[in-house]
Amino acid sequence: MTDVYSSLALSYREWYYRMTPRRWDAGNLTGWVPAANFAFLQGFNVCSLAILALPLNIPAWLFSGLPIVCGLCAYWVTSRIYRAHPSPRAYAKDLKAPVPSLREFPLLYLYLLGSLALFIGCTYVAMQHAP
Repeated sequence: MTDVYSSLALSYREWYYRMTPRRWDAGNLTGWVPAANFAFLQGFNVCSLAILALPLNIPAWLFSGLPIVCGLCAYWVTSRIYRAHPSPRAYAKDLKAPVPSLREFPLLYLYLLGSLALFIGCTYVAMQHAP
């Protein structure tokens, strides 16, 4: 499982740099931005699952705190992966650079599609069970 997560995090970092022009990434001297973005996606997935608990009247602090804590943990893990696997940054020339294809990043695009499906599915189920 750690190999899948590592390869997903590393492919996200490569995809991020291929989509981002150097001038947009000026404050990213230590490489924290792709790790933070990837951690945000993890927190978004936890938030999607927490939506299922809304009909159970969970406290607001738990609903908002759980994705934040999981996102921070994901940031810590992702940062460690990125430090263990340094790579050169190949930035996009400008915003008109072509989007990398599905064949280059199949796991990443599957993950992004799965995250969207998880959010839509959890929202639909929660709406069906709402009082």
